[in-house]
Formats: sequence, C-alpha cells, structure tokens
Amino acid sequence: MSRVIASWARAAVLTVTLLLTSACTILDGDPPPDLTIDAGYAAVIGGGTLAEFDQLAGAPATPLDPASARLVGPTYGVHLDATAVATSFEDGLLFETMKTHLHPDDVSMNLRGAHPASPGHELVLAHVPVGVHLPEPGNGYDRTPLYAGWQVVVDGTLRSITDNGTPPLIGTGSIIVVSVPRGSDAYLSATDEGGTQMISLRTGEPRTTP
Repeated sequence: MSRVIASWARAAVLTVTLLLTSACTILDGDPPPDLTIDAGYAAVIGGGTLAEFDQLAGAPATPLDPASARLVGPTYGVHLDATAVATSFEDGLLFETMKTHLHPDDVSMNLRGAHPASPGHELVLAHVPVGVHLPEPGNGYDRTPLYAGWQVVVDGTLRSITDNGTPPLIGTGSIIVVSVPRGSDAYLSATDEGGTQMISLRTGEPRTTP
C-alpha cells in the first residue's frame, strides 16, 4: 500500500510541475500590460542622469539653465537643468526602477509595460542636475534638514507630492513627474516662514505668489 501511495504522490508532483511549467511558458510569452498613470499623479522619482531622463521621456529634453531655473527659500533650495513632456512612459521598467528604487531584476514582469497618461492628460517632467550641490537655502544645510514640504500646483489646485509614498526629498538627479490636463502647467511649490515660491515644471520659470 505504501508503494502505491508513493507512486500516486510522485505522479501528482509530476502533474503539478508540468502544469506550472506550461503556465509559466504561456505567461512568459505574453507582453506585460499597459498601466495607466493616475490623473492626479505627482511624485519625485530617481535619481537619474540626463540620458536616463531623455530615455524616460522618450525624446530629448528641453535644457534649462540651473542658474536661473531655481528656487531658494529660508529652508529649501532646488534647481533644474531640463524639462520634458510625455504622453506615455514606454520604458515601464525604467520608470518602475526609478519610482520604487528597486533593482531592475526585482521589478515584476506585470509592471514592465508602457505607462500611458490618463485620457486627456500628459506627463510633465523636470530634472535636477546630477552631482551638483543644490542651491543653499537661506538658513544653510548645516542648520536645517533637507526640505520635505514640496507640493505641486496644477490649474490652481494644490496637490501633495510623494516619493514612493513618503514625503518627497529632492536631491541631485531627482526627477519630478506630474500628470496634468493636456496643455496645463505644473508648478513645484514651497512654503516656509509665511512665504510661497513656485517654479514652472514646463519652462523652469520661477515666480513668487502673493
């Protein structure tokens, strides 16, 4: 009887193994699904080089002069060296590795497809220079932690901005990604000590709000 049971067990294991192998073969042959980016998406991802920024956007970026495309406040400082607009992130693996800070091998196959913008929307991106010290805030980095109160403004509406679900810390190589209605702008905004400053993520033009 024990030999019969053992034989059945081996047959069952072989059957399950064959089914799993067949299923994996079918799944491996299927392209990963597209994953639409939420219309209200706003995040800091990266860091990445300008070449990776161009690859993510799917086209050469518009260069900016970091000497003028910058915000400096009492406890924060940021500058930009490029902007871009995309309707889809075709390289889903690159986007997911930047967004989640995972090694490419650790990104699920289901997340590697194209990431299009929501219908009627596009993705505005801005890049922080790599390997260059951020502009000094008024109080100096030695007396204040890196600023984490960044927000974005789209069509007059203030949005929270995150870094993979946590408060955003913008450093060298960071990429700011915001979903906006087509043709709209997105402004990176910082408020401290009673004053607010913003910078356009489309043009790099800074401005101070009343």
